[in-house]
Amino acid sequence: MSETTTETQNAPSVWVPEFEGQRPPFQPGNTAALVSGYRSPRKIAELAADIRAEMVAADPHLASPRHRFAVDAAAWSQAEVWLLREHVSVRGVFDGKGNPRQSLLDRLRTSEAKAARALAALGLDPTSEARLRRDQSAAVAFSAPELLASRMAEGRAALDAHAATAALDSAETDTTNQENDK
Repeated sequence: MSETTTETQNAPSVWVPEFEGQRPPFQPGNTAALVSGYRSPRKIAELAADIRAEMVAADPHLASPRHRFAVDAAAWSQAEVWLLREHVSVRGVFDGKGNPRQSLLDRLRTSEAKAARALAALGLDPTSEARLRRDQSAAVAFSAPELLASRMAEGRAALDAHAATAALDSAETDTTNQENDK
């Protein structure tokens, strides 16, 4: 191979239209054909990042690393739902022949259920939030020091009862021994 052939192959290619009015080819990452993005991982990821930021801002304990995967899953699921809803609103529930877009509606229903479960797991729906608050208040109402004090009191009472029973047994044994000695 000659040196000029190698240089030509390594040179950046410049697009030249084959006919007048021809548009250049699409570049990687273009969004020209994007309708709503409900199937685009890039679009879902962008929206999920915004949703995640809102979730953490609304409930700062979700920023904890131990919640990372659950928060990410909930944000991703919610992003899919929003994009699917947008797609349905643009395209409509029915196709051009008047038939329902069943696969799209099924996907929306499944995505909504998945998002609802993910949000509930984090306490981000009204019912699960109420349950979480109830559990937290119960935990505060009966804290560890109080539990320890309660258990210690139960232990003391058990020891006192055992000591009393042992004293009675000892007294009965002494009485029986004295009667037998007579």
